Amino acid sequence: MGKKLLFLVILGVFTLGTVVVSCGGPSKELIAYYEAKVQKQQAEDEYNRLLDLNAQYKDELQQEIQTLKDVKEKHKEIHAKRNEEEKKRGKEITPLLHGKEDPEAGIDWLK
Repeated sequence: MGKKLLFLVILGVFTLGTVVVSCGGPSKELIAYYEAKVQKQQAEDEYNRLLDLNAQYKDELQQEIQTLKDVKEKHKEIHAKRNEEEKKRGKEITPLLHGKEDPEAGIDWLK
């Protein structure tokens, strides 16, 4: 009986090994599912990175716009101060000629 039992155990292990090897591991559908899941996660990460870059760009743009507005305001203040000084001296006041008011100036860069 000992030899028969040993033979049956060896045959069972061999059969079990054959079944496991013939299954080939995970199915192609399962592999495709996990690959798609990884690709989706990578796409979401890239999307979030681009959203962050877009927000950063908008912040920088708003800062530059504010800087430009500040420069324009300072420019107007300088002209107003100069005009006041020229009025006190009795000189003719030179108008602020940029763009539309001065046909030779070209584009209105302070618009």
